[in-house]
Amino acid sequence: GELPTYGYRRVWALLRRQAELDGMPAINAKRVYRIMRQNALLLERKPAVPPSKRA
Repeated sequence: GELPTYGYRRVWALLRRQAELDGMPAINAKRVYRIMRQNALLLERKPAVPPSKRA
């Protein structure tokens, strides 16, 4: 089965929320993205589905 996965946006949101609660400075989304990319933790992007053609 599928393992639960966290994209960088979800990870960033969780980190940001925790930092707020702990009185820490805000976390940068680009930094989260970069660290996740360096550690091969990014998810495959879903292919864009073209809109259906209606007559």
